[in-house]
Amino acid sequence: MTQTPFNLTIGILQTGQNRADLKGRFDEYPMMFDRLLNEQAGPRWTKLETYRVLDGAFPQHIRACDGYIVTGSAAGVYEDHSWIDPLMAFIREAYDADIPLLGICFGHQAIAQALGGEVVKWPDGWGVGVRPTRFERQPVAKAELPDDAVVKLIYFHQDQVTRLPEGAERLASSDFCDEAGFTLCTTDGVQTVLCLQGHPEFDAGYSTALLDSIESQSREQTAQRPQGPALPKKQILASWRAGLNSFSPQQPNGADGPHEPCSGA
Repeated sequence: MTQTPFNLTIGILQTGQNRADLKGRFDEYPMMFDRLLNEQAGPRWTKLETYRVLDGAFPQHIRACDGYIVTGSAAGVYEDHSWIDPLMAFIREAYDADIPLLGICFGHQAIAQALGGEVVKWPDGWGVGVRPTRFERQPVAKAELPDDAVVKLIYFHQDQVTRLPEGAERLASSDFCDEAGFTLCTTDGVQTVLCLQGHPEFDAGYSTALLDSIESQSREQTAQRPQGPALPKKQILASWRAGLNSFSPQQPNGADGPHEPCSGA
């Protein structure tokens, strides 16, 4: 029997792009998410719309998409870029409208800060490479992770969330990053926010090239990286696809549909 794809539109809020020395050699961030969400997950079940937020391009309406992914970026949420404040406002508007948000790396930090958390440039430098990440609870109610699951994720960051937004629950932590993931729910107990500091969309080839690029420019400021294989796609998807259940609060044409409850609900 042919599996019927879901009919969802996910907006990619692109806040960063490949470093100059990697351009042309690897996909840009939106294509990485497209590959992760569709090719690795089976039949195409999402339509992805990319908005180059770093160039000031945003959706014309908050409900243009069923959910939004905020990507990684070389920028810091505390830096003076013309698109930072509009992004913060957009995140708050989406959250207030109960539209699901997924934040990765910079996106994790941006969502945290926009909703009342705190982000700082980490004094111990970069956190890079493959790091065991402890999931302290299930990402969503239907996740299939064992209790206290340890999942290997790829990290590239020099900023960290140091305070979660009010009402947020810690989801994951690593030896270098206490707040490596969090979720946030509405007052009705519906999970609409899922954030991770790690990069499940990166593959081994890109991660190695990015690490070499970063270390060639800032070797002395780079935290010691653990050795180990890149995370297999199937292991990424074990945690990632569970969180994507959050992206179903609306049916096509804006009709309300079932929501994903919080893990503790």
